[in-house]
Amino acid sequence: MNITGFIMGGGQPQNTAPVRVFSKFMRLWLLVSFLGNLFSQTRSLTRYRFENKFPKNFVAKKRNNNVTNNSLFSVRFSLFNETDFSRFTSHFSLIKPSHFSPFQKPAFTMAEVLITLGIIGIIAAMTLPSLIGKYQFKVFEVGLKKQYSLLQNAINLGVNEEGYQYCYTYYPKGTGAYQEEKSDCDALQKYLISALKLKPFNGNLKQKYAQVNVVKTEGGKSTNWGCSYDNTMKNAKYYLSNDGAIFAFFTQRIIIDVNGEKAPNRWGYDVFFMGLSNHNDYTNPSPKILLTDEFCSIIEKGGRFARTILRNQEVDSDTNIYW
Repeated sequence: MNITGFIMGGGQPQNTAPVRVFSKFMRLWLLVSFLGNLFSQTRSLTRYRFENKFPKNFVAKKRNNNVTNNSLFSVRFSLFNETDFSRFTSHFSLIKPSHFSPFQKPAFTMAEVLITLGIIGIIAAMTLPSLIGKYQFKVFEVGLKKQYSLLQNAINLGVNEEGYQYCYTYYPKGTGAYQEEKSDCDALQKYLISALKLKPFNGNLKQKYAQVNVVKTEGGKSTNWGCSYDNTMKNAKYYLSNDGAIFAFFTQRIIIDVNGEKAPNRWGYDVFFMGLSNHNDYTNPSPKILLTDEFCSIIEKGGRFARTILRNQEVDSDTNIYW
């Protein structure tokens, strides 16, 4: 007979299995409780000690900073009211004791990071198209000013040094229609090609430029819808510069594509229709010849005339045909 099985002389053996089961459940519960506190997304004394390698009996100061409390329960109370924990971060609103590391920095939770990234993405999607559009306009603007300056300087040399004075458009006195002088146009064009070191361009850009009826239908503008824009595009000779710009010459009319074959190839954006003008005196021809958009120019919707860009204006405020 098992002597240990008797209790108080009752003579009946005592079954210890429930005690063993209860003990195992208690140990399992303690383990689960510890792990739950350790990986808690809210507040946890266990996690607080684990992350900061803190001794069990550490000092927590109350808000008045005058009373020191060494009680485990008071520390837990303070943590529950002032400290949040998560799997990814530790946030401490307690007054840090002297043995806290000065290099310890709070981090963000995964939810906070995702929300922040989402907000940044929405703002970027709303603002980037406008910023990119303005940047492209600025690039085209700088390109036009550069090519215009080079071309006008070459024209001045051709007129003043070589005497190519008769290639321009003008208004005779007492008339409402412009006239053209073309006798020196071929010679002036050859001089410009040589001075600017242009090379023949064999591409098919003329197919990429919008025709006048398309521009007009889609809300474009023109200084003179009566000009033969389509005929100029068709019959002009195209040349490529060393920096990638394209010039097209047809009598006294000139097309400038500031970025060559690159998009968007739109009038008033990166492509500009201009012409040579006798700008000093519209009654008597003079040797002064200017590259302008006075007589013939066309822009697509949203584009700008060359005069607007060269005058550093944002919109086409000048409706006068003359510069």
